[in-house]
Amino acid sequence: MPVVQATRSAQLKVTMTPEMHSRLSGLAEKLGQTPATLASVALSLYVTQQETALGTAQRVVDTMLAQVMPQLLGQLDQLPDAIKSLESRGPAGTVGVGQ
Repeated sequence: MPVVQATRSAQLKVTMTPEMHSRLSGLAEKLGQTPATLASVALSLYVTQQETALGTAQRVVDTMLAQVMPQLLGQLDQLPDAIKSLESRGPAGTVGVGQ
């Protein structure tokens, strides 16, 4: 099966310090790449890492919610009865008053 390669056709202008440009250019030269190619690869790696990290964080949150929600929903189901019980006792601070 032939491998389909994506072409880099979308452009992005990036402003960096002269020092960073020099470092990027020096590294690109050592790797036999243009600075633009190296920057594109670096950005692709960074975006992929961030997407992976965010996806992992979302899975952790989803797992935690899946574990906590049944207990929380059970407590919420009991809330109306707890409120009725408190209301049947009368206003707060009246226990034992006038007896």
